[in-house]
Amino acid sequence: MLKCSDCKTLALRQCNSCEGKLLCEKCSQDHIFYHEANNSYCIFGRIRVKLPKKKIQQLRESIQESINTIEKQKLDIMKEAEIIIKNITNIVTKSHDELDKIIDEYMKYAKISVFEAQDVIKVEDIINELLVFEYPDFSSGALTKNWKESKPYGFKISEEAIKSEYNLLVKGHTSRLNCVAITSDNRYLLTGSNDTTVRIWDIQERRQESILSGHTDNVVCIKISNNNQFALSGSFDEDIIKWNLIEKKKETIFIGHTERINSISISNDNSFFVSGSGDD
Repeated sequence: MLKCSDCKTLALRQCNSCEGKLLCEKCSQDHIFYHEANNSYCIFGRIRVKLPKKKIQQLRESIQESINTIEKQKLDIMKEAEIIIKNITNIVTKSHDELDKIIDEYMKYAKISVFEAQDVIKVEDIINELLVFEYPDFSSGALTKNWKESKPYGFKISEEAIKSEYNLLVKGHTSRLNCVAITSDNRYLLTGSNDTTVRIWDIQERRQESILSGHTDNVVCIKISNNNQFALSGSFDEDIIKWNLIEKKKETIFIGHTERINSISISNDNSFFVSGSGDD
């Protein structure tokens, strides 16, 4: 802070008639009276300070040092950018190779019409399952993460398809249908939707029987036990819920997966079930 030559407070101007004497507001008035008393001119101006040569040299050296630091930072940014670009290029190349392998696998089956016995199961999976990819995440390097979703009965799940197949008017879900399942006695139809509910429909009466609530995200797969006593539903909320179909209520929540559920299968004796998920 530049100080007033008289009172040592903050200087606001200098007197060019007195070799650049620094003055505050109050002392400026007194200084005017001084010049009037001595019959001399009082010329005020902006404060201008001439630094000594040594200080100027120090200033220029410090500025150059800062500029050198900035230029080095620019080079470091370019080096890091080249590394990132190279890594991204490698990730993209690797992911494309992985995706091309999946395409080759599909094309292998597309080019033949007579299959080996061990290939029949794979053929059924291709027909009845939908391949779904997670949106690419460069931060984690996960560009090809995928899973399979069931395509029950080989037709597009929609209200129109169910009406055509079962003569049942499905009205009630507030979002897209993802999955359906039918009891072994062909009496009830269960539907799962993005509205997070499972709904039970009476096929014979052609009406909605019950709404099963419990999931917090899209319901994507449903399986019914062979004895029609219970059903299992899987959801993007990572949970599997067991529903009591007799009492039409939630019975158990199975927790363990850390990614969305993709598929469920129940053993023939209804004692065990197997679930598939996007987790490792």
